Amino acid sequence: MAGINSRGLRMIPIAEMTEVMKACSQMKESVVVPHQWVRISKGPFQDDLGLVESVIGSKEALVRLIPRIPDFWLSSDQQGPQGVPQTFRGLNLLVKNQRHVKIPQRLFNPQLVKSEARLEQSRLLGKKVYMWRDLMFRNGFLYHKFAINKLVHENVCPMLDEVKRFQLDLSLRDELGGYCSDIDEWDILKDRTVLKTVRNDTQLQI
Repeated sequence: MAGINSRGLRMIPIAEMTEVMKACSQMKESVVVPHQWVRISKGPFQDDLGLVESVIGSKEALVRLIPRIPDFWLSSDQQGPQGVPQTFRGLNLLVKNQRHVKIPQRLFNPQLVKSEARLEQSRLLGKKVYMWRDLMFRNGFLYHKFAINKLVHENVCPMLDEVKRFQLDLSLRDELGGYCSDIDEWDILKDRTVLKTVRNDTQLQI
């Protein structure tokens, strides 16, 4: 129970102080907001531009990225580089096997892995997504959770051509195996919508 000191100020019991300090640190960590441009600080997407879709609690964010998919993931070969089985899954193993070569960016086409990708409703996004190799894709883009401390979020100045790569090109619908039907403003990212992503600390470099 809190007490009153000689100056009449309420004192927080030591037993409660830990929780107070924990709450303060969490507030400092949660410094990103939805529809903010960030860059990834480590891993196979290091320095890549990403768009925050949502903030999860105080320590994680769901980020939209242009995927970097190894060729052998889309191949019928049973072995990848240096005998790595084609069946490995997820970003953790991608990091382990991608320390020296940067995989080119490419949009994901579920038709190329039709027997493996499954369409389902994402609780995080509230939209339809494709799940493949424990990774989540929508309209060609990768959606992945990152710890907020793994994101560069201050003074992120994306180039205009970088941002345009995030704008949904409806002419590529067939080429990318069709888009999800529940498309909204933030999927398409028209120029007017892109302007909403520009904040005081973020200016597009034209």
